[in-house]
Amino acid sequence: MKYLTKTFCLLFMVATLLSSCTSDPKQKLVGKWAEHWGIGTETDIQYVDTIQIQLTTDDNIIMSCVNNKTLQYDNIIFDGNELSFRMENISDPNEKFYVYYKLKVQKNGNWMDGSIENSRNKKNNIKLEKVK
Repeated sequence: MKYLTKTFCLLFMVATLLSSCTSDPKQKLVGKWAEHWGIGTETDIQYVDTIQIQLTTDDNIIMSCVNNKTLQYDNIIFDGNELSFRMENISDPNEKFYVYYKLKVQKNGNWMDGSIENSRNKKNNIKLEKVK
């Protein structure tokens, strides 16, 4: 009986260790992220969008803006450290306005920082803070 208990404990510890080593790095993206604009530079951007990041059942990243339903996200790429995507503002049907994000996920998983460039060639620094 002692042998079975020790074996079970050992198997449980190995399974726990393996599951933590193989956990999907996309999981650290899941949640709500608040924008912080113009980090280290002046900016005329005065709004703060909150972006919801989720994973689908087939492990794809999907994004939506909690406070602005006219924003759509696509071209989402995550390599385990860097997240890039395109945001389109569809509020004006006569203009295609895009913002291209390139963000590095910080080791603690609570911040992403990087830059954006929009379809009008305006560039800016940005940080996203995980708020939920």
